[in-house]
Amino acid sequence: MASRMRSGQVDIHGYERRLERAVQFLKAHREVSNRSKQKILHFLERLKAEGLSYARQTGYVQRLTAIALMLGKEFDDVDKQDIERLMKTVNAKDWAEWTKDNYRVRLE
Repeated sequence: MASRMRSGQVDIHGYERRLERAVQFLKAHREVSNRSKQKILHFLERLKAEGLSYARQTGYVQRLTAIALMLGKEFDDVDKQDIERLMKTVNAKDWAEWTKDNYRVRLE
Protein backbone atom coordinates (compact mmCIF):
# COMPACT_ATOMS: atom_id res chain seq x y z
CA MET A 1 0.00 0.00 0.00
CA ALA A 2 1.28 3.47 -0.86
CA SER A 3 2.22 5.83 1.96
CA ARG A 4 1.53 9.54 2.15
CA MET A 5 4.21 12.17 1.56
CA ARG A 6 4.65 15.22 3.77
CA SER A 7 2.55 17.20 1.29
CA GLY A 8 -0.34 14.81 1.92
CA GLN A 9 -0.11 13.33 -1.56
CA VAL A 10 -0.04 9.57 -1.95
CA ASP A 11 3.52 8.32 -2.50
CA ILE A 12 2.74 5.79 -5.25
CA HIS A 13 6.39 5.62 -6.32
CA GLY A 14 7.72 4.86 -2.85
CA TYR A 15 10.09 7.84 -2.75
CA GLU A 16 10.25 7.94 1.04
CA ARG A 17 11.29 4.28 1.14
CA ARG A 18 13.81 4.86 -1.67
CA LEU A 19 15.39 7.63 0.39
CA GLU A 20 15.59 5.35 3.43
CA ARG A 21 17.32 2.67 1.34
CA ALA A 22 19.77 5.19 -0.15
CA VAL A 23 20.72 6.35 3.36
CA GLN A 24 21.07 2.75 4.56
CA PHE A 25 23.31 1.96 1.58
CA LEU A 26 25.47 5.00 2.33
CA LYS A 27 25.79 4.18 6.03
CA ALA A 28 26.67 0.54 5.33
CA HIS A 29 29.20 1.22 2.57
CA ARG A 30 32.71 0.49 3.83
CA GLU A 31 34.47 2.34 1.01
CA VAL A 32 32.95 5.70 1.93
CA SER A 33 34.72 7.26 4.90
CA ASN A 34 32.77 8.17 8.01
CA ARG A 35 33.68 11.82 7.49
CA SER A 36 32.27 11.80 3.94
CA LYS A 37 29.17 9.96 5.15
CA GLN A 38 28.60 12.64 7.79
CA LYS A 39 28.99 15.40 5.20
CA ILE A 40 26.42 13.74 2.91
CA LEU A 41 23.99 13.20 5.81
CA HIS A 42 24.43 16.80 6.97
CA PHE A 43 23.69 17.98 3.43
CA LEU A 44 20.60 15.75 3.41
CA GLU A 45 19.34 17.50 6.55
CA ARG A 46 19.78 20.82 4.77
CA LEU A 47 17.77 19.52 1.79
CA LYS A 48 15.01 18.43 4.15
CA ALA A 49 15.00 21.84 5.82
CA GLU A 50 14.64 23.45 2.40
CA GLY A 51 11.63 21.25 1.70
CA LEU A 52 13.03 19.33 -1.27
CA SER A 53 11.01 16.30 -2.32
CA TYR A 54 11.97 12.77 -1.31
CA ALA A 55 12.80 12.07 -4.95
CA ARG A 56 15.24 14.98 -5.12
CA GLN A 57 16.78 14.09 -1.74
CA THR A 58 17.25 10.50 -2.87
CA GLY A 59 18.96 11.61 -6.06
CA TYR A 60 21.42 13.74 -4.12
CA VAL A 61 22.25 10.96 -1.64
CA GLN A 62 22.72 8.40 -4.42
CA ARG A 63 24.88 10.65 -6.60
CA LEU A 64 26.99 11.94 -3.70
CA THR A 65 27.59 8.36 -2.55
CA ALA A 66 28.70 7.42 -6.07
CA ILE A 67 30.92 10.53 -6.26
CA ALA A 68 32.54 9.65 -2.92
CA LEU A 69 33.30 6.17 -4.27
CA MET A 70 34.69 7.48 -7.57
CA LEU A 71 36.89 10.02 -5.80
CA GLY A 72 38.22 7.50 -3.31
CA LYS A 73 39.14 10.25 -0.84
CA GLU A 74 37.66 12.62 1.71
CA PHE A 75 35.55 15.43 0.27
CA ASP A 76 37.63 17.88 2.31
CA ASP A 77 40.79 16.69 0.57
CA VAL A 78 39.50 17.00 -3.00
CA ASP A 79 41.21 19.55 -5.23
CA LYS A 80 40.55 20.91 -8.71
CA GLN A 81 42.52 18.09 -10.37
CA ASP A 82 40.41 15.48 -8.56
CA ILE A 83 37.23 17.13 -9.85
CA GLU A 84 38.63 17.25 -13.37
CA ARG A 85 39.54 13.54 -13.19
CA LEU A 86 36.09 12.75 -11.86
CA MET A 87 34.41 14.69 -14.66
CA LYS A 88 36.59 12.93 -17.21
CA THR A 89 35.44 9.60 -15.75
CA VAL A 90 31.78 10.64 -15.78
CA ASN A 91 31.99 12.01 -19.33
CA ALA A 92 33.59 8.76 -20.55
CA LYS A 93 30.72 6.65 -19.17
CA ASP A 94 28.17 5.23 -21.56
CA TRP A 95 25.39 7.02 -19.71
CA ALA A 96 22.56 9.19 -20.96
CA GLU A 97 23.47 12.86 -21.15
CA TRP A 98 20.91 13.75 -18.46
CA THR A 99 22.61 11.28 -16.08
CA LYS A 100 25.96 12.97 -16.67
CA ASP A 101 24.26 16.32 -16.12
CA ASN A 102 23.02 15.08 -12.74
CA TYR A 103 26.64 14.47 -11.71
CA ARG A 104 27.78 17.82 -13.07
CA VAL A 105 25.11 19.65 -11.08
CA ARG A 106 26.16 17.93 -7.86
CA LEU A 107 29.77 18.97 -8.45
CA GLU A 108 29.09 22.67 -8.99
